[in-house]
Amino acid sequence: MRFIFLLFIILLILFVPKNHIQAKDTSPSIEIGAYLDTYYATDNDKHSDSIGAGRLFSYLNPKKDQFALNIAQISAKIKYENILRSNITFQFGDLPTMAWTNLGAKYPMIQQANAGVQLFQNCWLDAGFFLTHIGGEALLPKDNWLSTHSLLTFYEPYFQAGVKVGYETDKFTACLHILNGNGIFDENNNNKTLGLYLSYTPSGLYSLSYGGVIGNEEPGDPVKAKVHMLNNFVGQINPTDNLSIKAQFDYGTKDVENPNESLETKNGKFIGYSLTGHYQFNKQYSSTIRIDYADNADGIYLPAVKGLDLSLGAEYKPTDNSYIRIEGRMLQFDDKFKLFWDGTSYTKSRMELILNMGVWIN
Repeated sequence: MRFIFLLFIILLILFVPKNHIQAKDTSPSIEIGAYLDTYYATDNDKHSDSIGAGRLFSYLNPKKDQFALNIAQISAKIKYENILRSNITFQFGDLPTMAWTNLGAKYPMIQQANAGVQLFQNCWLDAGFFLTHIGGEALLPKDNWLSTHSLLTFYEPYFQAGVKVGYETDKFTACLHILNGNGIFDENNNNKTLGLYLSYTPSGLYSLSYGGVIGNEEPGDPVKAKVHMLNNFVGQINPTDNLSIKAQFDYGTKDVENPNESLETKNGKFIGYSLTGHYQFNKQYSSTIRIDYADNADGIYLPAVKGLDLSLGAEYKPTDNSYIRIEGRMLQFDDKFKLFWDGTSYTKSRMELILNMGVWIN
């Protein structure tokens, strides 16, 4: 597998038509960016009352009853006209701690670090550390309508390492990924994970995308392989200049341990749906509502849970590159999954209130 992979990359580079990758300008362009998001979050779950404790299902806004920093990042993009490009982003804050450090990433300060070469017009070969190609929500609050992630995004990967070949135009994108694994930087076995991303945006009226991965995610000996597959479908429609609606569907499978230890592993599944509506009252004010459902009762991701997430938010933008948001969120799970504590007994629901402020430069 590794030999075939290396041979594929070498042949791909050697047989690039040289006349298609001559730079028009030998001087590089450099773009520096920075972003900061702060928050205050509270909820009625007594589990999270201790100072600095992370709130369950909250990689974003994880600390309770204190002013805190989601993320502070600085990035640089370098491009040589139509030949080479690179991107590196360093990050600090609670989001990298929760979604990188706590998930075992050895380099939590690195959000992205990759470089690419154009093989021919609109076709690029990139390698390094990337943000995931899966999901209907971005990692950063500034790139989303809400400053909380849905349950679907919580269970999706946040980052990945590998190589990708992509064909990119204004309306259509297709990328094939060869990855160390789903949501990891360092390889954990002798296998690779394959990924595919497709997006189509024919006009400003609607867009469609698919992102998926398949591979053995079991650490160690590949003889004990447990194949994992995750499929993500996203569609967005903009019926008016002020109204946008986004729908998402996730379906994942993986072999999991059988509760009856005398039986072989069983094929577990993950199913998730999400519907989000965003209304822009004017340039400065907007409101968003999101409802999503996740069925992870088989526990192919941790923690096992099944239930709903309802979020409602309002945003004020003092400038084009800043925002102030207030959001309310309710998690409501099935009776089997009482994961919260009201002070006297376990309960299946949690209410949240969150204030976010963010500013960035491109």
